Amino acid sequence: MTEYINQGNSGVSREEAKSLLKKFLENKNYKVLAIKGNRGIGKTHLVQNFLYQHQGEYYYYASVFGLSSIEQLKARILANYKNNLKSNLNLLNKFITNVFEWLNRNSPRLDRTPKIDFVLQEKSSIPLVGSLISVGGDLALNIIFNTLKNSIICIDDLESKSKLPIDELLGFVEYLVQELECKIILIYNQNILLKDEASKTVLDDYREKVIDREFQLDPKVEENLDLIFKDNPDIQVIKSVFIAFLSLVRYSSKNV
Repeated sequence: MTEYINQGNSGVSREEAKSLLKKFLENKNYKVLAIKGNRGIGKTHLVQNFLYQHQGEYYYYASVFGLSSIEQLKARILANYKNNLKSNLNLLNKFITNVFEWLNRNSPRLDRTPKIDFVLQEKSSIPLVGSLISVGGDLALNIIFNTLKNSIICIDDLESKSKLPIDELLGFVEYLVQELECKIILIYNQNILLKDEASKTVLDDYREKVIDREFQLDPKVEENLDLIFKDNPDIQVIKSVFIAFLSLVRYSSKNV
């Protein structure tokens, strides 16, 4: 059952968001966290920085922007992998190498799409032909993708999906949780996503079943100014000018 962290339309600060992310990662019962917020509020930046600080490079990240299939999303997640595969190199290298050699030998008969390079060792990489998204390569893609078991995966920009239906996307999230035992962080702009009535209906249906916790990132003006001008020696002057200006704008709006 989804736990709504923020009440009503109120949001959380960046420090509160970091605390909630930490609790999410530490609690084995929490599998899916949804982070909502307006465009440009800093959702992606906050999550990636937090994961890097607390997980090093042991996490996966992918934006669904422009994607139209789950296979493309899988390929993008793998293309943005960090260090999880390296911990299993001795077991995986030979198997993966054989798979890729077969794909390369048969690639003329498969669709031509851009290549993705997997760096398996410090001085070696294996070109993964884009035809993994074809029928011939689907098996290899799924075998490799299953090595992500027990991983942390961040899926961003849900509102920017192209032809990828939201029910397929959330069904895929459920698969990652149930079959691969992953922890998933979803990031999206709810104001855009919920404009589509079909997406809103699906999200409401899946929320109780898939999402364990959710919150809206909504830092205050002073917090944003502290982040933007943190290295500026005149930060206090800048803050006072911005805050005075915003107060004037709000006052003027109320009296129009």
